[in-house]
Amino acid sequence: MEITEGILIAIITGVPALVSAIVSLIASRITIWAENKKMKMAWNHEEKMQYEREFAEMLTSVKFLLDRKTSTELKDAIEKINIVRVKSTGSVASLLDNLYSEVAVASITDADWWKIETRLANLVDARREQSKNQKDR
Repeated sequence: MEITEGILIAIITGVPALVSAIVSLIASRITIWAENKKMKMAWNHEEKMQYEREFAEMLTSVKFLLDRKTSTELKDAIEKINIVRVKSTGSVASLLDNLYSEVAVASITDADWWKIETRLANLVDARREQSKNQKDR
């Protein structure tokens, strides 16, 4: 079989187009991978920031409960503790469970306010330690 001049020219002109398509495909895959990685990092950062906001709101609501001792503050504190509990891990989660168990069964008249305040302080210490450990990594 003899290759004619026309077929040879078609092959020669087609090879660069094929190489260009392959390079474009590889470049687009790399770009998609890099953008996906950036997006995941942004989501991760946003989740951490949201957790920090919710944790701060929970601390504030429990402190308001300790200061005001009203049923409205009790309800708000229980709600905020639950929001943070489901997102927490490790010793912070365990301390949140303890705080929840103390606050959830409390009534305004017979709550052990000192115990609640102590559990809150222990929780803050554990969160600081957890944050420190995460930054050290």
